[in-house]
Amino acid sequence: MNSLTGHIGDAEMPAISELRFIKMSNTYSIYLTNRYGSNQTYGFFMKPPERTGASGTVCSTVWISKNLAYDGAYEVNLTKTIYAWCGKSPETLSPGVKVSWGNSRAAVLGEDRIPGSTFTMYNNGGDPAFKDLEKATADDSCYEIESSSDFTANLNFLMGMSAPDDNGRIVPVACFEAPPSAKVNIKPQGLCYVAAFATHQGTAIDYKVESSRNCGLIDFSAYPGEYGAIVTHMPDGRFDVKYTSSRGEFLFRVGLLKQTGLPLQQQVDALSSQLSKLTKQITTGETVEAQADGVANAMAAS
Repeated sequence: MNSLTGHIGDAEMPAISELRFIKMSNTYSIYLTNRYGSNQTYGFFMKPPERTGASGTVCSTVWISKNLAYDGAYEVNLTKTIYAWCGKSPETLSPGVKVSWGNSRAAVLGEDRIPGSTFTMYNNGGDPAFKDLEKATADDSCYEIESSSDFTANLNFLMGMSAPDDNGRIVPVACFEAPPSAKVNIKPQGLCYVAAFATHQGTAIDYKVESSRNCGLIDFSAYPGEYGAIVTHMPDGRFDVKYTSSRGEFLFRVGLLKQTGLPLQQQVDALSSQLSKLTKQITTGETVEAQADGVANAMAAS
C-alpha cells in the first residue's frame, strides 16, 4: 500500500489514497488526518461504473470536498447502498463542468441470475426524472436504466450513479451522456479515491487522469469484517492506511491520533487515565465489548 506525490514540470500532482468497498458491511468509517504540514483541500471521488448500452463521455464527479488545517481530521462513512442517478448538466459533459442535482433511486444489483433493479428515465418538462414504477431486468452485479425516446442529445441529459455525502444528501458520483431509447446496464466498480487537490463537490473530472497517480489502497473487500480505516496524509505526501476490526478499536486509534501532538508527559498521563478507567470497568463486571467501547470513547474524547 504505497502512495506518493509526484511532479509534472513545476506542477505538483495530487497525492491519492484509493478505497475499495465492493464487499462492505452496512457501514464503514474512514478517518482522515492531515499531517502533511500545511492546510490541504481533499477531494473524494469514485471510479465510474462499467456500462453496456451506452457510449460517449463518462466522468467521475467529486463526491466530497473538505478543507483541513494541518493536524485537522475528518470522518466519512461509506455504505453499501448503491443509487441509480439521472440528471442534467448546464453544458456538454466534460471535466470541469459542475453537476450538482438530479434524481436518485436506491438500487439492488443483480446476483446469481436474479435480475437487479431497472429504472425508467424520461423527459419531465425539460428535466430528466425516474418514473415511480420499478422492475427488475438488470444483469448480475448491475442495475439498469431504460431511457425513453422523448429527449435529444442537445438537452444534456445524464445518467449514472450517486451516493450519500457527509450531510446525508444523495449526490452524483459518476455520470455519462444518456442515450435516448436505450437499455443501459450499469456495474459499480467500488473504487473511491481521496486526493489532496483543490476541487469542489459536483465537479466533473477525468477519472483516468486523476486516478493515474501512485496511491495507497484501502480494500475492504480484502479484509472481511473490518469496521473501518484510519488514513493519515503523511509529511512526505503518502497516505498511511491502517484497518480496524471494531468500533472500539477504531475509536481507540482515533484517540491515539488526537494525542500524538501532545507533549510526551501529557500522552503518558492520558494513557494512564484510560488504563485506570479500564481497570475500574473490569472490576464492575462489564462485558469485554462494553469495556472496550467505554475506554475507546473516552480516548476519542480526550
